[in-house]
Amino acid sequence: MNDRQVRNNKLVFRSKCIKIFIASAGLLLFSCNKKEVFSPDKYIITESIQSGSSNFEINKKYVYSEKNQLASVWLKDGNTSLTLEYNKDKTIKKITENNATNYAVLSYENKLLTQIQYYENNQLARECLFFRKEKKNTINKIEYYVYDGFSAGKKNVLADMLFPEVKSVHKSHKSGEKSLYSVQNITYEEDNIFRVSLSYVIDNQVSLYSITTYKYDDKKNPYYGLSYFFTDLTGYSKNNVKSTITSLENDPFKTLITVENSYSYEKKYPVYNSVVESRTYIVGYETVIEDGKTITKPIWNTTLQYWSYKYAYK
Repeated sequence: MNDRQVRNNKLVFRSKCIKIFIASAGLLLFSCNKKEVFSPDKYIITESIQSGSSNFEINKKYVYSEKNQLASVWLKDGNTSLTLEYNKDKTIKKITENNATNYAVLSYENKLLTQIQYYENNQLARECLFFRKEKKNTINKIEYYVYDGFSAGKKNVLADMLFPEVKSVHKSHKSGEKSLYSVQNITYEEDNIFRVSLSYVIDNQVSLYSITTYKYDDKKNPYYGLSYFFTDLTGYSKNNVKSTITSLENDPFKTLITVENSYSYEKKYPVYNSVVESRTYIVGYETVIEDGKTITKPIWNTTLQYWSYKYAYK
C-alpha cells in the first residue's frame, strides 16, 4: 500500500459516516439551552441504501419504547444490534453491542455529554473527552484516547462509530496508562457545524491531518438531539448537510474530498438523498514549457462515487 492509499484510507470510515447520515463528517452544536435528548417531531424507523444499479436495501432499523425513546438500532454492518439504556433525565447512559462485554458508558454534566468510555471484553479500552465553549455550552474540542491492551485490528462496530480513527493508531504506552491519539477542534455557525479540524498525535506532537467545512439546508435533521455515539457528530447539527469539503493537510498528493447531498423532503424532513463524492489528488508531474520557461506541473486525477439513501418515519 502506497502513502496515498494509507492517507486516504484513514478517512474511509469518516467519509462513510458523512454519507450515511445526511452529511459529511463523523462529529455539533446545540443552542444555548439545547440538551442532548433525542425528541424529534418525526421518528426515523429505517434507512435504506442503494449503490450503483442495485436495489434499495435496509441497512439500519430503529426500535422505540412506548415512551418513544430509541431502544435499539439494528445495523446491517456485521448484523449488529446496539441496545440503549437511559438515565432518569432521558440522556443515554449505556450502549451495548450484541453482547454484554463490548459497550460504551456515557457521562454528562447538566445533561451535556462530557465523556464516553468504551469497554472491550469488559476492559476499558478507549475514551473520548468533550470540551465546551463557555456560555454557549457548545462543544469545541474532542480528545480521543486509547488504553493499554486495545486491539485496533478487531472488528467492533460500536467502537468504529465512536472512534473512527483508532485503526491508524499503534500502541506505544505503558501498561495501565492511556495515550492521546487524535484531537478534533470544532467551530460553528448558529446551530450547525461549520468547520472540523482533525489532528493526530505523532511522537508526542499534534500534527494537523485534515480540515472539513460544511454547508447546510434549512430543513430538519432527523438525528438532531441524538447524543454523540452514532456516526460521529450527526446529532449535533440542527439542519442537514448539503455539502462538505475535506482537504488533507500536509499531504504530498494534495487530496481534496467533496461530498454533495441532494435531498427530497416531506414535512421538512428528508426522505431521499442522492450523494456524489469526488476525490481529487495528484498522481504525478509533467514538465512543460510555458512562455519560454520550463516548469513542472502536477497531473491531477479525480474519482467519483454515487449512491442514494431513503428514510422512513413513524
